Order: sequence, then C-alpha cells, then structure tokens
Amino acid sequence: MALAIVLGIAAGLVFDSLSRQPRTEVATRTAHAAPAATVDPEALAGVQALRDEAEALTRAQVELDETAHERWMPRVALIERALEDPDTPPLLRDELSATIDALECVGVLGGPETATCATLDR
Repeated sequence: MALAIVLGIAAGLVFDSLSRQPRTEVATRTAHAAPAATVDPEALAGVQALRDEAEALTRAQVELDETAHERWMPRVALIERALEDPDTPPLLRDELSATIDALECVGVLGGPETATCATLDR
C-alpha cells in the first residue's frame, strides 16, 4: 500500500513538472518535427493537365474560338485565387503560374493584341 502511494505521488510530480514547461518549447519542438507539406497526387495531376491544356493553345485557336475566353476566364479566377492563397504548395503554385503564362502568351488574358510571346501556329 505504501508503494502505491509513493508511486502515485511520483507520477503526480512528473506530470506536474511536464505541465509547467513553457509552451514555446513545446511549440518549437512541434514546429521542427512537422513534416514537409505534401501535394495530393490527384490535385497535382489536375493542375498539370490544366497547364498542358493552356500550353496546347495557339493564338489562332484563341482568335477563332469565340468560347475560349468564356471557357478560360472562370478558371483564371480560380487560379488567381489559388495563387493568392499562402497555403498553396509551391509545386502547385509553379504549375498554376505556368498556366497563367501560357494563357498570356496566346492572348486569352487581354486579347490577341496583348499576347506576350511568339508562337508557331499549328
């Protein structure tokens, strides 16, 4: 019985000393132990497919296809929102930026007179 009382008191002292640790130490340890942000493979594949679709466009297609702007502008709004979000992983951010660059290149953003690069029309 005396042993149980001693063990109970010892356990209480240990738990009490642990609860008195400064929270900054615990937060620092947790921050160092946190794993790097991983990217969902499906999300990455979707963003890469979007970039591929944008890179496949030509200026001529955009000029002739009256629905190109209608199809891409809602996507551009979502892309820009994701780029502004600080929680967007860098890998996805790079893919989304490449998508915007491709759309600017062929004149989807602003029209053919604002196209920012030369492309070979297929």
